[in-house]
Amino acid sequence: MLRPEESLESLKISMDDDEKRFPDIRVRHRNEVAQAIGELSLPALTKVDFDFFHRRQRDETAQPPVLHQAGVPDPLSSAILEFSLNLVTLKLEGVFDDSLLRPIERLGTTSWPNMKFLDINLCISTPAGGWYFTKRDELHYQPQHTQQPQAITAHSDLHLEKFDFLKEAGYASLDPVHVFRSKADDAILAPFVEAYADALLMMPKLSSAALAVQLEDHIEGEPGWFCIAYFAPCKSAHDHPPRLICPRCNRGATRQLVTLLLGWEPDDKLAAKLRRTGAEFRAEPMVEMTMAEFMRYHGVEDDASEPE
Repeated sequence: MLRPEESLESLKISMDDDEKRFPDIRVRHRNEVAQAIGELSLPALTKVDFDFFHRRQRDETAQPPVLHQAGVPDPLSSAILEFSLNLVTLKLEGVFDDSLLRPIERLGTTSWPNMKFLDINLCISTPAGGWYFTKRDELHYQPQHTQQPQAITAHSDLHLEKFDFLKEAGYASLDPVHVFRSKADDAILAPFVEAYADALLMMPKLSSAALAVQLEDHIEGEPGWFCIAYFAPCKSAHDHPPRLICPRCNRGATRQLVTLLLGWEPDDKLAAKLRRTGAEFRAEPMVEMTMAEFMRYHGVEDDASEPE
């Protein structure tokens, strides 16, 4: 459909990536989309919004499905990387690995020369069948997997299966069974954050970027959020004292690194890399803020207590 649309400037695609009963179907769909993205030629395209809809796994004691072969990057993440290199705006939501932002063979030469707005809403599970987050330190027990194993039926034999209303209703249930993952697993998440930091350093026109993960585990009565955001300075901010915030773009007069890390701390090298975002292209200093401080700076009441 899109091949003749050489003048297309904006593209939004939403795809169901939530097949839970037959993981092989889900893998096939992701690979087909990756191949289709790789075959697109849209030279005028500047703005993309990809939403790969995925409901959170109800039981976080169970292993997520493995969506690609071992030892290779996720094909969907890699395809989006190649597709994104000339974009101005990129918004993503789904299950991805760090090949979304880190080219395997061209790390030193790849850049996003036109990227101004990057927004990544990352799911808590990885395409390799792992988790980006683990249990909180104050959680002294590990919930045990209590669900009974589901009888496996090949999807080619579904027409032979007797209909069971309660079973079908169970497939659609959204109530969580065990959710407890709200602490970053450094070994799994840090490489993704590092790829994110490396990518931001290669975006000379970057105005804003955000990497966010919503967590089902309730903290202080609310679902948790993990976030690392960057905002470039706006020259017009100086015209709007005393806050020095531009009313049009909502950015300030300095580079800003805004974080909500839920107790996680990057190592010194990674932290320094995040602080360097925009430094090569902007003379303004970097100001670091927690999310609560950022909300107060913008005059937004933050009712939720900041995690210690």
